[in-house]
Parts: sequence; structure tokens; C-alpha cells
Amino acid sequence: MALPASGSASAQGGCPPASTATAASAITAAERNAILRLHNQARAELKVPPSLAPLTWDSSLANASQGWANIIGPSKHSDCHSGSQASGQGENIADFGTVEAGVQFWYNEKSKYAYPTPVAPGGTYLHYTQMVWRDTRRIGCGKASSPKYWPTNIVVVCRYSPAGNFFGRAPY
Repeated sequence: MALPASGSASAQGGCPPASTATAASAITAAERNAILRLHNQARAELKVPPSLAPLTWDSSLANASQGWANIIGPSKHSDCHSGSQASGQGENIADFGTVEAGVQFWYNEKSKYAYPTPVAPGGTYLHYTQMVWRDTRRIGCGKASSPKYWPTNIVVVCRYSPAGNFFGRAPY
């Protein structure tokens, strides 16, 4: 599974401790629709047999994502993962001006991935491969203010179940 890059704050021990905190997701209905649209568009455009199943929204994943966003956003630790992999969940994090811009950033990593290359630690495509991981079926996201890079930014945290990015395996 994906682990933090060696230069990340998480690998250096500068991150908040893992947490199981949850909160009602602050993602709006329009943002939820954009998240699902972008993920399912990425999955549908892959013409691989059998077709990848569309992702569905999971409120429990969204509330867990919100709990982590509430911790890392205000504390300016938006590059820190929660450790959700231990519970079988994947996780993507972005720090942008909008939710849609963050998800689009993940999608844009597609150009860095060449199928059927197995995913590997430090891959510059791991957000994208989590989006299109064949076994993943559910997604839930949260957001919080994150002034780390710009005063009006937000951190977007999305959790996926089942998790993807198992090193040594191709995503689909």
C-alpha cells in the first residue's frame, strides 16, 4: 500500500498522531457530485475488460475524512496521511482553492502512469491510481480550511474502500 514519501512531513515525524476522529462531512451536494463525476469519468474512460464499476458515496468514509481534514487543515499539515490504510481504506489529500481543483489535480497524474506498470513507492501517479483502482467501490470526502499555501485554500481528504495502491500490482 502507499506510504508517505521519504521527504514528507509524515515520514519525518512532523505530522499529528493518527486519529479516528469523525465529524459530519462539510462537502456540499454540488461538491459530492463533482467528486463522483470526476472519479467515475476517470474510471469509465479506461476501456479495460471488464469495465470498472462506478464509485458510490459512503457517508461513513466522508465523516472519517472530515475528522482528519479538521485536524490537518488548520494545523497546516495538509501533506500528512491519517494511517487509514491500517483499516483497509485508501486516502488522497489535496490542498487547493476548491474541491474540484484538488480532484482534478489527482486526475492529471494520469499522464505519469503507464499501464500495466505495477504501482511503486514514490510514484508520482498514486493519487490517480487510487481513483481508478479496480477493487475500490466506495468514496467519501471531507474538507477544511487550510492556510498552509494560501489563506483561502482548503484541504480535501478522500477515503476509499477497499483501499488501492498495493505496491507491485497494477490498478486495473
